[in-house]
Amino acid sequence: MFWLSSRYIRLVFTTVALLLTGVPTVSAFDVGNQISVGVYNFEPLVFVDDDGRARGLFIDVLNHVARQEGWGIRYIPGSWHECLERLKRGEIDLLGSIAYSAERAKTLDFTEEFLFLDWGLVYQQKGGNIQTIFDLEGKTVSVLRDSIYTSGFRSLLEQFGIRANLVEKNEYAQVFQSIHNHEADAGINAQVSGMRIENRYAIERTQIFFSPIKIRFAAKKGTGKPILATLDRHFSALKSDKQSVYHTQLKRWMGLYEKPTPFPVWLKWTIAILVLALMFVIGFSIILNRQVNTRTRELSDTNRELAESEKRLRQNEDRFRAIADYTYDWESWLGPGGDILWTNPAVERVTGYSPQEYRALSENLQERIKKVFLPEDRDQLTELIQQGLKERAAVNDIPFRIRRKDGVLGWVSISYQPIYAADGTYLGLRASMRDITERRKIEEDYRNVFNRMSDGFALH
Repeated sequence: MFWLSSRYIRLVFTTVALLLTGVPTVSAFDVGNQISVGVYNFEPLVFVDDDGRARGLFIDVLNHVARQEGWGIRYIPGSWHECLERLKRGEIDLLGSIAYSAERAKTLDFTEEFLFLDWGLVYQQKGGNIQTIFDLEGKTVSVLRDSIYTSGFRSLLEQFGIRANLVEKNEYAQVFQSIHNHEADAGINAQVSGMRIENRYAIERTQIFFSPIKIRFAAKKGTGKPILATLDRHFSALKSDKQSVYHTQLKRWMGLYEKPTPFPVWLKWTIAILVLALMFVIGFSIILNRQVNTRTRELSDTNRELAESEKRLRQNEDRFRAIADYTYDWESWLGPGGDILWTNPAVERVTGYSPQEYRALSENLQERIKKVFLPEDRDQLTELIQQGLKERAAVNDIPFRIRRKDGVLGWVSISYQPIYAADGTYLGLRASMRDITERRKIEEDYRNVFNRMSDGFALH
């Protein structure tokens, strides 16, 4: 009974003191004005330091508001998932550094004002080759359980039809550790948190950014609106004042506030030495320039001769291109190993692939044949080309079926012959592919007419 009386007396005294000083009360947290706040490791916005103290930008700003309002703050540490579940169950009153989403708004209320704007970022193993979102196909990616960035990342993968194996972790440090240990190919983190701790692991950033979000405070739905309104009022004033604790701590935690660095003595000596070296170089350049002028006159005649030779070479090259690039049939030069050294633009008219696309299909001859020629003809064509390369033989007008880039079936007639350099060196095969699709259609039409006529004669 004495305990109840003492607690009642303290409550009355505190309420009277607040009324006399003009400090507003918060009805949802009247009992001793003690507010429980969840803290998880999301450095530098909120985290628990080595001494067990709550730290970070959101903590500093909340402590400032608490001093102004006369609130007592009790910080309760836990993982992100634990803090979020505690807030939903009403085991804590407030959670900082949380992003708004329509799904979360079903169970939580949020401040209107945000304290930080952040976005998601994909990290990879040191020296990895993940450059675009498409490189994540089939990869294992570590994500944070129940994070807004995880939801945004899932949506991004679904939008591009990319299938990746997502492994959920309880802390962002665990996400980075899994990449460091090669348990995951990649992982996601908020940009500000990743920037703070990325140097502790053998990881590196990619150029994949996603889900820009505003980070706020939140309370369980229907229980914390008065305190959220109080926070909004203070946050609005603090953000408007460039000298406020908000802007001071933002610069501090983001590493933007730096003391002027004194000009080092060694740098002064370095500049002096560089100036002397520059003067020496200028003097040497004057002497060298005279020698260069003499040498230039000697080289001018040689340059004129080279220019004439280059002009003749360009003329020869233009003649070659006039013949090679404007040949109607699809022409290719196969090296002795079967690699395509050159293809003329007619390949696009015959197959639908540009010369660059056709060469990029595969470095391997058999794989390139698979991309264009029908399965029934691939083995015969491969054997024919390999035999020609090996025996340095020639063939003429061998028909094969192809599938164009647009999926339409067609026919080509292939001929090739060996080519040699002026000194007799074997250079490979010159292959010519003629589009005979129309010819085959006409032959097929003739064949059908003949068959019908034969059937008619047989009936009579």
